[in-house]
Amino acid sequence: MIIDNKLDKIAGPSGSFAGYLLIATGVVFTWFSLTGIPVIILGLLMSFTHTGCRVDTVDKKIQPYFAWFGLIRRGKWLEINESDEIIVLRYSGNYSTSSLSNRITRSKVFDYRIYLVRFSHKNKITIAKCSGEEQATKVAEELRALLTG
Repeated sequence: MIIDNKLDKIAGPSGSFAGYLLIATGVVFTWFSLTGIPVIILGLLMSFTHTGCRVDTVDKKIQPYFAWFGLIRRGKWLEINESDEIIVLRYSGNYSTSSLSNRITRSKVFDYRIYLVRFSHKNKITIAKCSGEEQATKVAEELRALLTG
């Protein structure tokens, strides 16, 4: 069984919204000339490209990937060793957006991430993200049972 977890968009929430606006603008421009096609492609890239991780519980492999346009996954499958650990850590991220009036809007995101730790805490591979600590602990226990059993 392969578990597929979508993690983060490459441009963040404001970049993703800007991508949707670029798609709409490109559609309007394409009505008049073909110069809107690159704008549509850029909008699709910003809106739908994301990172993720697939876990193969049968073969005990993991694939952190980068999904271009949300469709084309690129990543290398890695074997899960006996010494690897699955841990849960709190994640805090910051997003900032600047407007034309020189105002900066900052937002903080807090969630819990499930990591596969290889040799030290410097070599972490993000497997999944959850909104709450209890949910993340439950998912991590299920993954441990699937990968070690």
